[in-house]
Amino acid sequence: MSKINPDNSKPLTEAVLYRRACEWVTRDQSASIAALQLHFRIGYRLASRLLNRMIDNGVLSVPHSHLH
Repeated sequence: MSKINPDNSKPLTEAVLYRRACEWVTRDQSASIAALQLHFRIGYRLASRLLNRMIDNGVLSVPHSHLH
C-alpha cells in the first residue's frame, strides 16, 4: 500500500507523512495503528513506525494500562 497524497499526484515521503500524521493525531486527540492505516492508506509496518516515533518524540504518551 502506498502513501497517498491528497491530490493523488505522487506518494508522500515518510518525513512529510510523519508531520501530517502528527498534526492529525494532535487534532483528533487519539491515535492507533489502525486509525493511521485507514486515514493515510498505509500499511501496518509504516503506521506502527510512525506511532512509535510519535511516542519516542513525545507527541504521544503510552496509556497507563500498557505500562504494566
